[in-house]
Amino acid sequence: MIIGFLIFLVLNAILLAWYNVPLGIFSLMYTSFSAIIWESIENSIFHHYGIKFAQRRDSFINCLMDICFFSFGGFIALVFTHFGGIFFVINTLLFLNLTMFLTSLYLAKILDIKKIIKKLFKPKSNS
Repeated sequence: MIIGFLIFLVLNAILLAWYNVPLGIFSLMYTSFSAIIWESIENSIFHHYGIKFAQRRDSFINCLMDICFFSFGGFIALVFTHFGGIFFVINTLLFLNLTMFLTSLYLAKILDIKKIIKKLFKPKSNS
């Protein structure tokens, strides 16, 4: 979601600089297209050369959800840029921080961080 958000902002800024008109919908379509291209590269080239995480291709549902989240990040950026000014700055900071926090919680759940912490701080027994 964050990558889609940032790609939208960069592309929208470039189009604004070139054409002096914010082309939000075009930027959103390009962001979604970028997600499709990325998923194609990730599941073909990266998998072929063995640099893909877990050495397996994503399922169709996983690819579809990645594209949706990527595009949703672009949509959020579109809404934020539409209102502009201080609204954009405050909401962008909130969005990025909240997304990072939720990602950290998800990662902690995947890694079962409670077990890791218990192992690290387990009192040593004297034998």
